[in-house]
Amino acid sequence: MSDPTDETGTSGARSTFTKITIRPPIYSGESDVNTFIEAFESAAKSNHWNDQQRLDLLPNFLTEGAKDWYQVFTHDLRVSAAATPTWIELKDILTKAFEVVASSLKYKILLDNRKQGPYEVEKYYYDVLN
Repeated sequence: MSDPTDETGTSGARSTFTKITIRPPIYSGESDVNTFIEAFESAAKSNHWNDQQRLDLLPNFLTEGAKDWYQVFTHDLRVSAAATPTWIELKDILTKAFEVVASSLKYKILLDNRKQGPYEVEKYYYDVLN
């Protein structure tokens, strides 16, 4: 069996495999989607992937909730017979689907690092947290 990251199959003839020199990160949907997309784009550029290759390879770098979302998304596309989105459109759709996670993560970090100021009364501090 040939290596899926090898540009030549076992026969030495050029195959449809896409070479992966720089591996993008794996995205589960639990971290900042914009950070993932930036890293994925950086790896894609380094690997000289075109937009179609980015569309084809993206699902290989999704796991857990992000993979589940992608499977539902592509199923809905097939059922509705809608046109396959371009890479730019898919990035936008993915960002919108997971930006709430990024916002929640940002606010959790802010709250975790929040300290009561010397002149803040305790009630005000709890009002801000709630």
